Amino acid sequence: MTSRREVLFAAGATALLSQRLAAKAVGRPAPLQASKKVRLAIVGGSFGAQFQFHEHPNCVVAAVTDLRADRRRRLTEVYRCDNAYRSLEELLKAEKNSTPSPSSPARPITSGT
Repeated sequence: MTSRREVLFAAGATALLSQRLAAKAVGRPAPLQASKKVRLAIVGGSFGAQFQFHEHPNCVVAAVTDLRADRRRRLTEVYRCDNAYRSLEELLKAEKNSTPSPSSPARPITSGT
């Protein structure tokens, strides 16, 4: 005798498997040796030091910024980057060809307060 739990488990597993087999990749993979590298500027040293941008072969962390010196120092160590700025304004003036990546932790949104 088959229990209801076993039937539900089998149905769920079958649905997941069929969905997995039907899934298609979105977009196209990035070429590993692109002619141009994406230049990023990391903004924010607390949460920003947790990303692995510098590990991708087509990405270069060109600059970092944080208002606090200890966080700036941590960013320069994590991303092995010599261009550290005290403010976002300084970074934007100096790094014309870098894309800023604002890094702040997600906070819950509360309504009505």
